[in-house]
Amino acid sequence: MEQNAKFAFYHIALFVPVRAAQISRHCTCFFTPGMVKRRATLEDKLMTANKVFEDISPNFRAALIKNASVAHPFWALLGMTLIDIKKGWAVVRLPFDRKLTQADGIAHGGSIFATADAAVGMALIGYIERSETMVTLEMKINYLKPFAQGAILAQAEIVQKGARTALGEVRVITETGDLIAKALATYMIFPKPKP
Repeated sequence: MEQNAKFAFYHIALFVPVRAAQISRHCTCFFTPGMVKRRATLEDKLMTANKVFEDISPNFRAALIKNASVAHPFWALLGMTLIDIKKGWAVVRLPFDRKLTQADGIAHGGSIFATADAAVGMALIGYIERSETMVTLEMKINYLKPFAQGAILAQAEIVQKGARTALGEVRVITETGDLIAKALATYMIFPKPKP
């Protein structure tokens, strides 16, 4: 079935446009684009990882998710957890807590920055050798909204990886999908120091 330029298929439950191939799997109706407003979902707000990033070993992934807060004591201090990880992509979660606030009761920008930084580090893990390590070389963040309740998700993707540096991009959103901050980080990759 061809789509007419004046019409679009919309999924009734989410008000999300769907392709004609998806019609058999969804309850759809025929609407003019002006009749239905698109309501963005959390998946829409997150960058998609399904098409671009390859999976890492399931055992390695499970170990990273389980042990991230133990391996990184700073994560435990703030309350960060690794939610998901692929080669070149990761999501880190930080729940709001009073210990993260500044005088006005909103989360300190440093806690948001740390979460974004941690997400880039996790996204880069799948690209480096076991004999290598990495550190943040430079990072810039733009704060767009305050964070005062719920939790934030920092989703990072590696935009470019060279022999000794990598560039990561981060979107920090609430669990309801509000964009809190955007960041760009450059990491340096080097051999692990000998013990």
